[in-house]
Amino acid sequence: MTVNDTSNRFSVEYRDYYKVLTNHITNEKYALVYCNKTLADTAGYHAVVNVPVQRVSVANALDILPFMELLGLQDKVTFIQDPKQVTSPCYNVTDTIASHIDVVFTNKSNTDSGTSPAYVSFSASDDSLSPLEKASWLVYVAFFFNQEGRAFVYFNDIMNNYLCHKNNLANAPSQTYVAWTKYDAPTKTWKLLRDPYYQQLMADAGVAKLLQPNSAQSADFTNLFEFHVQMQHAESVIDLTPMEYLGDKEPYLQWLTLGGFNNDTDNYMEPFKEKKRVFRMDGLTNANGYPDWPERSPVRPDLALLDMIHLFYPDYNKDYQFTWVRNFAMLSDPRQINPSTYLACANPLAALNQANCVINDQFKPPNSPTQLSEGDKAGVSVGTIVFFFLVLGAGIFLFRRYRRRTRHRFYQMDNNAESWTEMDVSKASQRTPHAI
Repeated sequence: MTVNDTSNRFSVEYRDYYKVLTNHITNEKYALVYCNKTLADTAGYHAVVNVPVQRVSVANALDILPFMELLGLQDKVTFIQDPKQVTSPCYNVTDTIASHIDVVFTNKSNTDSGTSPAYVSFSASDDSLSPLEKASWLVYVAFFFNQEGRAFVYFNDIMNNYLCHKNNLANAPSQTYVAWTKYDAPTKTWKLLRDPYYQQLMADAGVAKLLQPNSAQSADFTNLFEFHVQMQHAESVIDLTPMEYLGDKEPYLQWLTLGGFNNDTDNYMEPFKEKKRVFRMDGLTNANGYPDWPERSPVRPDLALLDMIHLFYPDYNKDYQFTWVRNFAMLSDPRQINPSTYLACANPLAALNQANCVINDQFKPPNSPTQLSEGDKAGVSVGTIVFFFLVLGAGIFLFRRYRRRTRHRFYQMDNNAESWTEMDVSKASQRTPHAI
């Protein structure tokens, strides 16, 4: 069986006793071999891996950890490079290298098929991916552990909730100008983030006016006047500048100074300053101060979307509390992750229920369109990779017993993978309180 759909930037081909997995972002190909069999021809592969994998090392790809814990695979991780940066409490791993490793997950492989352990690239944090495309890499991880069936079920849960919230905001009553910014101190450059990830996330949250230059212009600014020309209408700013560039004493004032937003140097008096609407995504950290956003947001676009919706439409889902957002301008402090309420370690299904959604929520205006955007379609298309697992059984019904009973609609490809059908799935009858 060959799956040629590469919209999620990975694909799989099934052979007699192995599967060929391709990462189309790094252009790397892996042979995943069943039952300890030997692959006669290893030419063209960046790694040959016996599956299911038993022992894993993680280097420069900490964002894979929330994917693994959602699949219940945290016990497979025996080594993490620089573990103090890990925000998930599901891992109690030191930086002592284990005696035997099957696979090293990294952001770029650096070996060929003849080297042990195998190095495998993981690219779910690439911002050229839409929010749902990032989450679809749950299936990519699952291929190494023969857990495709479970991954597909969990991805469907994430997708269903994401699309439900998006559709509830399809005809949002107002729009606002928003800028995602990041400052690079070594080059003294301000960046307006306009990658597909940010554009799709804002559009799906009912915020269509993402500030950005036109496609022919650079989004990087070393000239503050040119930066201010782009920022003059910004009503809200979401900043991703590393905190080490802002100092410890008065980081917000330092941010204003670096951006030239002080009153004596600012000709435009951007509205976000008066409204005190400068936000950061480091509102949740580990005990060492490392933010959870870059690690967990790729696998949880549903929570990322809820954060954005709550930021601009606080009356929607009033009981929701931010997962990652904090008000930088109001000097809000980050919160520390509480291991006792971090649900993914012991109960992934309860963690997924944090973003539970009821379609036709009262906030949704009547006759809202329910068409999928291109980014949504690409995210959903991961179903084509593992659709046959539904047909073959693949243990999925064991997981469906535990799924929620409140019913709402979701969109899934039909057997021809060319049209969309609307189906009912069972959802949980009780909303799990938000936890971090």
